[in-house]
Formats: sequence, C-alpha cells, structure tokens
Amino acid sequence: MEEIFKKILDEIDCAVFLIDNFYHILFFNHQAQKFLAKFSYEEKLKCFQIFYNQDFPCKNCPLKYLNEENKKISFNLLSKEEPYLLFEYIYIETNKFLVLVREVRKEIPFWEKFQRILDNLINIVLILKNRKIFYANPSLEKSLGFHPTELKKLDFIETLVLEEERPIVELHYKRALIGIKEEKVLFSLYTKEKKIKNFMWNIFLLREEDLVIFTGIDITEFLQIKTKLEELHKNQTFSNFLKSLVHDFNNILQNTNTYLLKIRESLDCPEKVNEYIDLIERLLSSWIELNKILLDYLKEIKDLKSKYIEIVSFLKENLELFQLIAGEKISLNLDLDYLSSAWIPGDVFLWRYIFLNFITNAKDAIGYEGEIFINLRTVFDEKKALNYLVISIRDTGTGIAPENLKKIFTPFFTTKERGSGLGLFLVNSHIKNLGGFIELESELGKGSTFRIYIPLIEEKSISEKKIKKLSKDRKVKILIVEDEEEIKNFLEILIKQKRYEVISYSNAEEVLQNLDQLKEIDLLVVDLNLKDFSGKKLYEILKEHISDLKVLYLSGDIFSLVEIPEEQILLKPFNIEDFYYKIERLLV
Repeated sequence: MEEIFKKILDEIDCAVFLIDNFYHILFFNHQAQKFLAKFSYEEKLKCFQIFYNQDFPCKNCPLKYLNEENKKISFNLLSKEEPYLLFEYIYIETNKFLVLVREVRKEIPFWEKFQRILDNLINIVLILKNRKIFYANPSLEKSLGFHPTELKKLDFIETLVLEEERPIVELHYKRALIGIKEEKVLFSLYTKEKKIKNFMWNIFLLREEDLVIFTGIDITEFLQIKTKLEELHKNQTFSNFLKSLVHDFNNILQNTNTYLLKIRESLDCPEKVNEYIDLIERLLSSWIELNKILLDYLKEIKDLKSKYIEIVSFLKENLELFQLIAGEKISLNLDLDYLSSAWIPGDVFLWRYIFLNFITNAKDAIGYEGEIFINLRTVFDEKKALNYLVISIRDTGTGIAPENLKKIFTPFFTTKERGSGLGLFLVNSHIKNLGGFIELESELGKGSTFRIYIPLIEEKSISEKKIKKLSKDRKVKILIVEDEEEIKNFLEILIKQKRYEVISYSNAEEVLQNLDQLKEIDLLVVDLNLKDFSGKKLYEILKEHISDLKVLYLSGDIFSLVEIPEEQILLKPFNIEDFYYKIERLLV
C-alpha cells in the first residue's frame, strides 16, 4: 500500500515532500528531485529555511494549524526575483503531512491592473505581511495624512492603532491569520497630526499570498452626527416627558381644588369633610409620586429591588382612590384569590403610579360606562424555578387594534389625542427593573387584559426591622435642625410618638455652639438647605465628632435627589409613613 502511495506521488506534476511533524523528510517524489537540482546550494538552503518555517508569517509552526477540520495551509515566498514559490501543507494523518512546492512566475501586468483598482477605491485598503504594511492605497493619505510610502514596512498596529485598542486589534489580526474573516470591526487610528479617526473594518486572509487585508470605512463624521442626533432626541424626549408630567400635575391641582370646594360645602357634615381631606392627602401623595417618576427619568434606572410592599393590603387601602379615578359610571372589581398577604418588590409610590396608569388607560378605553377587574393569583415558572404573583387588569373597553399591540410599550406611541405615549413605556421599564414582565391580550370591541408577572417574595424572606440596639439606660436620640418653625415642631411630635428622644434647633449656629452636648446622637434630621448653612456641611462637621451618626436630609428640590442616596433624603411635602419608614431604615 505504501509503494502504491509513493507511485501516486511520483505522478504529481509538482515537487512533493512527505514529512512528519518534526519536518523530517520521509519521502520525496521525482519532481522534487528535479526541482532541487535547479537551485544552487545557497538557494536550496533558502528553500529549506522556508520549508522549515524560518519565514512563516505568524512565526508559528504551520503544522499546528493542520487537523481533520483544517487540512490545508498555503503561502507564497514573496521575492523580487523569479520564481515565486508556493508552498502547500496538506494533512494526511496524525504526524504525516505532504508539502507541495510549485513555481509561480511573476505576472507584472496583472499586479499593475490589480493595484490600479485598489488605488481608485474610496475605502482604505491596507495589506499586511507579518503585521507590517506591505501596501496602502491613496485613500489612506486622504483620511490620515500619511503618504503610503511613509508607512511601508512599519508595524501597522504599533504605528497607527490607538494604544488602548491595540490588544483587541492584535486579536482580530491573529484570528484572520488562521482563516477567520472579521466583519464590521470598530477601532480607531491616529492621523499624521495625532488626531483620532474612527473606522469600521473588514479583515480577511489572502491565503495564497499569506497576506492579511484590512479594508476600512471612515465613520468619524457619521458618529459625530449620530451623537448630535441622540442629544437632540434626548432633549426632545425630555421635553415631551415634562409636558406629560405638567398635564398630570394640572389634573392633581384641579382635583385638589374640587375637593377643597366640596369641603366648604360640607362643613356641617364632619364625616364628608374627613373623607375629602383624606382624598386630598392621597392626591398630594400622587404629586410626590410624579416627582419621583421625574427623578426616575433623570436617574434612568432606580433600584427598587431592595424594597418590598405587601400588595394585598396596598390594594385594599387604595381601592377607594382607584374607584375615584375610574369614575362613578365604571365599576371597579377586586379579586384577591383568597390571598391574605403577598410581598413583592417595589414601594408604595411606584405601585400606586402603575395602577393609576392602568386604571386611567382602562377608563379612557371604556369611555362612559363599563367595568375594570383587578385579579391576583400566584404561579410557579418551572423553567426559571421562580414564583410569580400575576396581577391581571382587565377592562371592558374598545380593545386595541392588532397592528398596535406590538407598539403599545414603545415610547411616544399613543392613540390618544392628548396623550404623551410615555405612561406604559415607563410602567413596562419599571416592571422589568423589578425582575418581571407584562403580557397583553386584547380584542376589538371586547376589551384588554394586562397581566403583570412580578417575582413573589415569601413572607419568611422578609426579616422584621430591628431598630438599633442601645444600652438600657438611654433611648434613641434624634437631632432635628430645621429653620421653619412649624415643620420643626411637627417633626418633634412625630419623633416623640415613636418614643425616641429628640433635640431640636432652628439653625446650624446653635448646633455648633452646643457640640459638646451632642455626643450621643444617633440620627440627624436636617433641612438640606438651611438659611444660614448647608445641611450637608453640618452633617460632615458632626460626623467628625460622632463617627456612626446617620443622617436624613429634608428637601423641597427634587433635583437634589439625584445627588444624594435615596435612603438619606425625604422630599417635602412628605407622608408620615414615609418619614417613619426612612427613620427606621437608617436606625437598623
């Protein structure tokens, strides 16, 4: 069998060498013998230097790339003298390889035509051999300012590529060397004036010549235009978002004014007065919630996963408000599925905003008279091994057209004449941020059903808050610094109701004069912008004397919330429950 194989090799019309993985020659055919006879000793030595991998472009053994999948590697010996030598390494079996050597005569007319084509291309074309620039077309000079001859034989990566991007470009180059074509690769180059230009590249290997080709498009201006458009879009987005909020603020103010008028009309009926006062408080809470939604937009992402809400109690407490939003002609139905409690991520503000959004949309879809159904149930997702609470909100409205179903959560998409198209987009973003998702079913003329899937937190996983443990001989001490007397007195009452010890001052100067008496303070409650001092500066001074002092800032400026951790700030006006919640979290 071996003899037959050798006879076959003798019939091949080029020089053939059978070698092992150490480049030991096991056999060579007649053509190989004739081929070697043409060369002088020095030329034979050069030939075998190539053969033994002295000048192989990647400086690695070509045999290492040969296997069952990659059975052939080719490269040319490029030289000014004829002939070119084309080497082909072919995998036969483990530790046995064929090397075919062909003479390739130089065809100058063809190369000149080929070069003429490259010279007229708009795209940059770089041909690399051993990382060095073998050819660069004139487009390189137009884009970077270098004449092609200036760069010839220079290391492309070290000379032109940005230093921080060199490792990744090196990786792309090595991948191209083993035959992997790279497309739409982004990296930048230095110009002759040391400016930076951005390019998108295709990178591939010319196997016969063992050359790596880089073809690049200058996208610098495109990226600049893209940045300007994104900035313009962002500004437009924010403008539309603010318009939406202003509309919601106006509704709250209008409703508050309505309830104040009704209080005046019901002064002889204390029960009615209390009812309207309660509704006004909830509307003011909605105002605070809208401020927080604005803050969410400014921050882009708000981490609410560390907060939890008991949704059953929440729905019971807010059902009257939701019914008020729905109107007298729309019946609001609540089905808790026998759940006594269900804890989910988020806080009261976020979930009230979510429900108000869905109920308002359902009301608009119904028009005049109909029903809204809110249903709770629990499901277990076997694939994710996760318990979900499913909150279904169904209405008997007009439904959503099939072509609009996929657009419903897209920003600025709306079918309402005065809608902003941001409500459901923000709701969907918040639900995703909490680890959930929303499903939608709708049929024209029959209504729509939104199903909110939200991770269900077991009660046992929510540990009870434990207030800071102190020695038995003293209580928790809270220092209040507030220059508005009515607010300061109100805070004192709230803190004393929790049986905490309270010390209060109207300005920072009084605090600084009594530093020696404030060594056992656990929490500072301070106006962020005192008339005579910065609340943050005051905290820093006190912190030097009381190392474990916690702080809660009070502020009427929603933009201050962007700079200060959420747990350390409370927006004015605030709910009593929020105030207690913040204090307890800080004292844990």
